[in-house]
Amino acid sequence: MGNVNEGNRGETLLCGDLLKTEIQRDQLLSMAQPLELISEGASITCPKSNRFVYVNPMWLRIYGYLREEVYGRPAKLLNVQGSASLIKTIVKETLKGGWQGKVINRDQADQKFEVHLRTSCLRAEDGALIGLLGISSPTKKTKETTGEAMKMAVETLTVRERDVFRLIGEGFSTAQISRRLGISIFTVQTYRNHIKRKLRFRTATALAHGAFQWRTRR
Repeated sequence: MGNVNEGNRGETLLCGDLLKTEIQRDQLLSMAQPLELISEGASITCPKSNRFVYVNPMWLRIYGYLREEVYGRPAKLLNVQGSASLIKTIVKETLKGGWQGKVINRDQADQKFEVHLRTSCLRAEDGALIGLLGISSPTKKTKETTGEAMKMAVETLTVRERDVFRLIGEGFSTAQISRRLGISIFTVQTYRNHIKRKLRFRTATALAHGAFQWRTRR
């Protein structure tokens, strides 16, 4: 992964390895700082490689990743099969001035959903292209559909597995769940593995993200 540089007072983090000069980093940082506060997912990628340089907190919530998991990785991380030609068109139109429309993305848990995407170029004071900005927000219909699918999937869990899943969504660690439910850490881990398999979560991060989303949608 790329080196993560911290901005003033830790307000914004950038992947500095993909930025050519300190001046470009400072200028891109000033552009990224306001994006920390918006209610839509925002990302900035390197113009040449289309690798992630910056993502805001809402982007992380939408897609379920940590910053260090995406910085330096290509934007095709979010693509679904068969979307390569559309992505090429989006990049081409972005370089011409901008693009907007609906695309199908996937999150850390490999759940597919539709987002409305707007893109534009970011340029330095000297006119040099230093970033490609993407603003994305899941459609309302998609949120409802995804929430219903999660509800149906969770209903396949046993009562105890649901208890563990709920506590994961509330931010409890394996040890804390063990103490709260009065069961061994090994048993909690077994339940976690069962939940990952039944709900098709690939990683512990994806499990935590899915559990949090399920808890907040109930």
